[in-house]
Amino acid sequence: TWNKSYGEGNGGIYWNGDLDDGRSRGNMPYYCPNGWVRLSLNVCSDNNFDKKYSDWGYLYHGTQEKFVGSILTSGLRGSKGLCYCGSDESAVYFPPSIEYSGHPRYSSIEYNPETRKWIQLVLQCRVNPIDIWKIRGETMYCKEFGIKVDKNVSNNTLEVLIKPNAFEPKTGHKFLRDAAVCTGVMMRVSDKHPLDIRGISV
Repeated sequence: TWNKSYGEGNGGIYWNGDLDDGRSRGNMPYYCPNGWVRLSLNVCSDNNFDKKYSDWGYLYHGTQEKFVGSILTSGLRGSKGLCYCGSDESAVYFPPSIEYSGHPRYSSIEYNPETRKWIQLVLQCRVNPIDIWKIRGETMYCKEFGIKVDKNVSNNTLEVLIKPNAFEPKTGHKFLRDAAVCTGVMMRVSDKHPLDIRGISV
């Protein structure tokens, strides 16, 4: 199964540094999403997946729970005029760090009163490296406060931008086509509020 739990202990999968398993992933490093659970999405058969996406790297996209369904059915839509874009430019943002994507600025925090657990969702995506437009630094002023967001990823490379390459005339939205595919929904469930978990209090 491709549904996995990541982390030391409790039977989770864990590794240090870039995963060295002989797979290419477009020469993009893949670090352990420690503390997260992966719910795999059935994009296509395993054989077809390897043929098409073996050279695509893992990046993440933080979002709110209520938007997950529309993203999976309609695709990733570009945001206009935000960081590192001109006023008329659009981009979709894919951090290489799940810790950065999991910050409440990007991934909303939900509380389940029945289970008394805190829940966050982040989309795990495979991205075609040739479609990357820009790689830029974090935008939460971490440098000014001496904070390193992720031990594996430089603060200077936390924003990976891809330009939308398709347009829907009925809605006027620009979106990605054949540049990124969502392959998993990452979930972090905890007893503590996520901002109290060491490593994401930025």
